[in-house]
Amino acid sequence: LQGSLYAALDPSVEEPVITLKDNLNNGVYPVEPVPYLLGSRWQIYRLLSVKKSLMFSAQGYGTGQMIWQMPKAGIYLIRCQRGREVLAEEKAATEEDGKLSFHLSCPAVEPVEVSIEPAA
Repeated sequence: LQGSLYAALDPSVEEPVITLKDNLNNGVYPVEPVPYLLGSRWQIYRLLSVKKSLMFSAQGYGTGQMIWQMPKAGIYLIRCQRGREVLAEEKAATEEDGKLSFHLSCPAVEPVEVSIEPAA
């Protein structure tokens, strides 16, 4: 959107794939068939997108502020856990354009697992 490309590569992926495409709607993030990350305070790795859900590992300081572009607007359940222990769980609604913003309040100095799925 700003005429620059910023990329953080997942250290768990041996051969990363970077896909670029034109966006003729300047200032608007395109809706894609799979969710994609717009920004995060925490490092995200081991991202797995399955059907309508996302799962990934994350690590960082402070709250887990994240913004995702989802393929469909709606309400999503976000869960943060370490092993089998659920550290935080919340629901968040996208904006009309599918942008999902939330702040996770679980401690992530040590890695956590995060899942995002449509709320039932």
